[in-house]
Amino acid sequence: ITALKILIKLTYPQAFVIFIFSVSLFYILNLSDFISFFEVNHHHVSRLLLFMIPTTLFGMYNYVFGTLGLNHLNRQKEYSRIIMFSGLISIIISYALTIKFNETGTAASFFISEFILFLFVSFFFFTFKRKQK
Repeated sequence: ITALKILIKLTYPQAFVIFIFSVSLFYILNLSDFISFFEVNHHHVSRLLLFMIPTTLFGMYNYVFGTLGLNHLNRQKEYSRIIMFSGLISIIISYALTIKFNETGTAASFFISEFILFLFVSFFFFTFKRKQK
């Protein structure tokens, strides 16, 4: 568990950079007329970013708990099943939300898919970690 604590501490700088970059981008899109040069509806883009910003953090921790954690616990088979199941859910959610809500639905489905993967990966990681003791 010490290695996990070290690994999570090492992800703090990445999480901080992602957060600062995302907040800065969000404010630039909302407060600046610079983006109008590109003829993009910046309010719509900033709404999409609200879905996408936390997704990067979930993706980072999916990597830590899944790729690094479950593989370290020799649970590659379970990790593969989690990925397959989450991928299937992702396809279904993406199809349904994209048809109904267009690009907003796509952004939301990306967030939901990464969150579901995060729930499964973290649940199984901590379950297997407890069993290993």
